[in-house]
Amino acid sequence: MNAILRGLDRGFDLLFRFLGLLPPALALAVLAVVTAIAALLVFRWVSNQKAIRKAKDRIGAHVLEIRLFPDQLNVVGRAYLAMLTGTFAYLRHALRPVTVLFLPLFLLFVQMEAYFNYKPLPVSEDFLLRATLAQGQDINGLQIELPPGVELTAPPVHIPGDREVDWRLKPRKAGEYEVRLQFSGAEYTKRIVADNGLRRVNSERKRGGTWETLLSQAEPPLPGGGPLESIAVQYPPREIAIWKWEFNWVLVFLVFMLAAALALKGMMGTEL
Repeated sequence: MNAILRGLDRGFDLLFRFLGLLPPALALAVLAVVTAIAALLVFRWVSNQKAIRKAKDRIGAHVLEIRLFPDQLNVVGRAYLAMLTGTFAYLRHALRPVTVLFLPLFLLFVQMEAYFNYKPLPVSEDFLLRATLAQGQDINGLQIELPPGVELTAPPVHIPGDREVDWRLKPRKAGEYEVRLQFSGAEYTKRIVADNGLRRVNSERKRGGTWETLLSQAEPPLPGGGPLESIAVQYPPREIAIWKWEFNWVLVFLVFMLAAALALKGMMGTEL
């Protein structure tokens, strides 16, 4: 599983070498169109297209029946019941392609979140790195080792009640860095990215198992049962600018993908 996920990370890193040259909104549009085409192909190959078309036609016919005979309550009642039955039939036939698409789309969203959820750190601006320890651990025993290119701009802040230590740091130039934390003879690392544009960013490294491994981007989870619960970097959130407005990337991607699917379904001969 880990080898598959790391291979997926490398594949998206290669893809974003090209997509990173585009504005974020345009990069999302490209991904949305490609995803829509793939989803339409899955629907066409996996689902019973004739049954879906038949269920949609029946629903449309009953909608027309309600409009034509609005004053005949028995006709309207039967039409609504038939529409409900037709809707369940449509959902049953659409369930198979949706099931096939679930895991690929989940992995796609995990990868996209790493690029679109946060911006890399601005160069020469302060940011916070936060470490949280497990219950019963002495936060005063946690030490930090900085790589060349990252400097400490203020003394560390210890918060015993939250079992937390905060460091205010600053990247001197663009690049990827690895901060090292030492505690009780063990060493833990956190990747830091300072740049602009679309770069893979993992804001928090937590303890965990399979689920955290699936959700992590480029960094494995912290060892389960260890003294550190998490190491987090305060990356600035990213909003996707479209004209005068800014939106969350998930909303922009879903709108682009839905629009592309509706525009292309006739050309590809797919019933949705």
